[in-house]
Amino acid sequence: MPGIRRGPEGGPFARIFAGPDAHGSPRRTVDERQRYLAMVEQAQVTMAERAAGRAVTGGPRTPMWNDFQTNAQMGMQAGVVTYPAGKGDLIHAYVARPEGPGPFPGVVLVHHMPGWDEFYLEFTRRFAQHGYVSIAPDLYCRYGHGTPDDVTARVRADGGLFDDDVVADLGAAAVWLKSQPNCNGKVGIVGTCSGGRHALLAASRAPGFDA
Repeated sequence: MPGIRRGPEGGPFARIFAGPDAHGSPRRTVDERQRYLAMVEQAQVTMAERAAGRAVTGGPRTPMWNDFQTNAQMGMQAGVVTYPAGKGDLIHAYVARPEGPGPFPGVVLVHHMPGWDEFYLEFTRRFAQHGYVSIAPDLYCRYGHGTPDDVTARVRADGGLFDDDVVADLGAAAVWLKSQPNCNGKVGIVGTCSGGRHALLAASRAPGFDA
């Protein structure tokens, strides 16, 4: 069945989109909604980073913010690659690799419902900065290209993605990561929004994930 969407009619963000009649209070402005959603997503990112770091490395649960030495190697290589996805076709993904001898643990990042956007490219680089070979598959790749908003609109109009297809694409991303010479074979998975749900499904259904 298609992935679940929580739209304006219900779910944790119902209050954000509700009109005055829902709770007897004024509707929030667009700016207020954007600030609220950004705050929620940043909280999800922080929790995801901590969970991934602890589970993949086996180390203590420490925050990633400012968790580096000022004389550390901070270089990375980042760019778009293609990899064989769940259906055997090639889809593209954004990959960021730390510089240094390695090998490094890997992490698959599952983008949110708004799509494979700038937020997730930055998120991928952030994990690389902290010592992970990171890949963020473009799960909407089969719907063509354009701005993230344009591509997401096509996905929504088609009814969304099937869970089994997403799980297969994410499992294939883990296989690709494990094949990279600078990956130590340990691969975790994280996501936010609908990507959090898909990350949980992939971790429980697809082989190859350690966290």
